Amino acid sequence: VDTKRAMPREESGQRESQQSVKKMFVGGVKEDTSEDMIRDTFAAFGDIAQVDLITDKHTGKARGFCFVTFEDHDSVDKAVLKKRHDLNGRQVEVKKALSKDQEQGGRGGRGGGGRGGGRG
Repeated sequence: VDTKRAMPREESGQRESQQSVKKMFVGGVKEDTSEDMIRDTFAAFGDIAQVDLITDKHTGKARGFCFVTFEDHDSVDKAVLKKRHDLNGRQVEVKKALSKDQEQGGRGGRGGGGRGGGRG
């Protein structure tokens, strides 16, 4: 028997709501946000293993999102139940971070790939 975590009804149809992951995506992060600020905001949900602030390879500037990896998948589940969090004076959005193979071919709403244009 494969047990599943109880989730709110509006999320139960989404595949990612049933995945057990330790990593979450945080979107809408301000450019001057530090790793310590992120840790302070999300430490209430559990022990944080790693924070990855994503920066532009060419300019070195923050790209406005990060990934937070917790020691336990329970922490991610608790954090994503509250969709918006206050981080550095801005409301940020959190989602479970799924690798491409966990998405099982359903590429979600973003379409993947580049910054626009068709895929040919």
